[in-house]
Amino acid sequence: MASLARESIERPALLAEARRSRPGPLTWLAHNYLFVRIPLLAPDAFLRATVGVVAPLFSRVFAALVVLAGLAGLYLASRQWDAFLAAFMHLVTLEGVLLYGIALAVVKSLHELGHAYAAVRYGCRVPAMGLCLMMLFPLLYTDVSDVWRLRSRRRRMLVGAAGLLVELAIACLATLAWAFLP
Repeated sequence: MASLARESIERPALLAEARRSRPGPLTWLAHNYLFVRIPLLAPDAFLRATVGVVAPLFSRVFAALVVLAGLAGLYLASRQWDAFLAAFMHLVTLEGVLLYGIALAVVKSLHELGHAYAAVRYGCRVPAMGLCLMMLFPLLYTDVSDVWRLRSRRRRMLVGAAGLLVELAIACLATLAWAFLP
């Protein structure tokens, strides 16, 4: 009974101390400016509903086709190497910079979807996707923190590498497309 009385006296003092020690918004921002997450979507239901649609993209056949497309694209680009290098001069114009920015936003969005779909494929939740500020520079992020529960190190690694693999597939297909498009 005495311990309950002592707890009831100490509790308000401890709560008041906790409130006083909580940093203000500016102090918090100064200490946490390196990485701030702003969740924009809760994509788990959408990802689970559509994971079957993208399942063929996780197959070995698709991976082999992408590698073949990349090799064919490199071969065809190497035959027109001067034209290939000259195409990059378009990026110096205003139109080129704008198109590059749009392409970068699309590729980075697909990169994050790669992580998300890989996580859902292995049974993990993806509670949030959004924007993060890393040293006040905006980046996209996908919360795949549930992946740590996977027992297979290979699966954890594939979820982590999925974004890069998506970007490599896009690069292979884009290189092949360059050879055939004006």
